[in-house]
Amino acid sequence: MTNKLEYPVVRDCFLARTTEDLGDVFRLRYLCYRRRGAIPERAVGQFRDSFDGLPNQFSYLIRDSAEEPLATIRVSVVRKDLGWTESPAERVFGDHAAFQSMAESSFVEASRLCLGRTARRDSFYVLLGSMAALGEQYGVEWLAAQCRLLCVAERYFAEVQIICWTFSPPLGIVCWMGPPEQLV
Repeated sequence: MTNKLEYPVVRDCFLARTTEDLGDVFRLRYLCYRRRGAIPERAVGQFRDSFDGLPNQFSYLIRDSAEEPLATIRVSVVRKDLGWTESPAERVFGDHAAFQSMAESSFVEASRLCLGRTARRDSFYVLLGSMAALGEQYGVEWLAAQCRLLCVAERYFAEVQIICWTFSPPLGIVCWMGPPEQLV
């Protein structure tokens, strides 16, 4: 079997700040989540939630060479000293001991990862790198992703519930993947 889809190269990954770019983020999310039946149909054709308007939420967008949206991810920065305490993972795992341990320090969390139909693996890697760079910029101790990787392109990624990394010198990055009950 030959895959006949042409996969565009990532042209640009950037922080979506304009109304137009955020509209593309929310439309791409909508397509992802509708494809899996995770949300009901909406006339506006966009999907956003209560976190999107908070000051500690940053959405990245990848466009291809034709300026089409390829992929997006939202990154929450949690730092109590900045007053940034809201995160999707807190709502889901807030009572879990491992999450509480991480939340006592600082972290960035990835959520709302969506890949367009023609996105390639490099889109995922670029978004993950953007999350790590934002974590470094804000001097956080942890990187976390609480997601079910709802991708329009379902060919690369398995469903996971939570992924955690920590910058732990001298060990480098420590990674854990699996359901939250195993995170102890």
